Amino acid sequence: MPGGFEVRFPDGTRLRHEEPAGAHLQGLYYEAAAVARAVAAGQAETPQRTLAASIRTLEAADEIRRQLGINFPGEHLLGAGTAPA
Repeated sequence: MPGGFEVRFPDGTRLRHEEPAGAHLQGLYYEAAAVARAVAAGQAETPQRTLAASIRTLEAADEIRRQLGINFPGEHLLGAGTAPA
């Protein structure tokens, strides 16, 4: 289970966040509940987390992975800019 983490800046500065491992046993409970409410209301997104915001987050994560050279299994099978079927 994840716990605390440390961010290291290029100038050598470190920022540490302490949190006991397993502090978030609910996982994505609140997010899942918000999605369920949106679906039940016929909405494609929630005001708290729009589709555009989700896409920006995924693009940032993809760029981080690209810079670190991290690839997920099977990812090479997808063409650039395509989503799995």
